[in-house]
Amino acid sequence: MPFYKWIPDTSFTVDAFCYAEIPGCTCYFLSHFHFDHFRGIHKNFKGDIYCSEVTKNLLRNAYGLGLVINVLEIEKSTKIGDVEVTALDANHCPGSLMFLFYVPSKQKTYLHTGDFRYTPSMLTHPSILTNYLSDDSSSKKLPRIHSIFLDTTCHF
Repeated sequence: MPFYKWIPDTSFTVDAFCYAEIPGCTCYFLSHFHFDHFRGIHKNFKGDIYCSEVTKNLLRNAYGLGLVINVLEIEKSTKIGDVEVTALDANHCPGSLMFLFYVPSKQKTYLHTGDFRYTPSMLTHPSILTNYLSDDSSSKKLPRIHSIFLDTTCHF
């Protein structure tokens, strides 16, 4: 499995379903419902999947009720084990997400983009990303992003 599918300092993978059920992986994140990202999911898939509400509905429609699907709300931090995960709008297609992983024990933050379409509003207030990119001392004290995993598979 490519290194950029596994989030460092966690047991999480992003868009890595084509590698089947991965030993040591506790949470599988799905950025959006395009085949090159969800390929490998099947109705008997046993891992915990994290995605948007839209993507959850598409998964349920395609694979039924057997999957364990957890919905992440956009710009709301969710604690999963010892990691804080924040879903961000990827502006790629309905339900597409980027994932911001904050690992307090390592004081590191990782951003996995999935496929995304940049707009300036992603870096202007009140975007949550400004908290991780700003040098402004009045901003929330969070570590800057340690690594960004860009998905470069999208083509037009």
